[in-house]
Amino acid sequence: MGISRERVLLRMRYGWPQGTVEFDRNKIHQPDGYRCDEGGYVSMCWDIPTYLPGNFGGMSTLTLDTGGWATEVPATELKPGDAMGLLGPVGGVIVMVEGWLNNDPNTGYVLCWELLPDSSPGPVRRARPYSFQWHCYRFRDIED
Repeated sequence: MGISRERVLLRMRYGWPQGTVEFDRNKIHQPDGYRCDEGGYVSMCWDIPTYLPGNFGGMSTLTLDTGGWATEVPATELKPGDAMGLLGPVGGVIVMVEGWLNNDPNTGYVLCWELLPDSSPGPVRRARPYSFQWHCYRFRDIED
């Protein structure tokens, strides 16, 4: 069930029309069937099927971690198509990574695509300062 980084980047940018999806954990995006929250958006980008047992509209920030879908990587290994945030029982936020601003990790800014509760309709693309409180994650089935 692998997916290329190029395909993930296409799904990040064009899978859901930019700025059209209101964050709502109880709504399903039509016609693809993913929840309208950060876990659903990441699941859509990584093309995790919605029909798997225990997967209602995509993985959550808990099941991305506990289900083994995302593995932690060091920030120095962050690549386009990876994600960053906080997963697991004390987590609850994740955004997709397009890359370092100006392709330079020394800027301290990461270009992200996100669908978060405190922002305007998404997904939105923004430069976000890299936070050492967040972790970097790679989809287990991504192909370089």
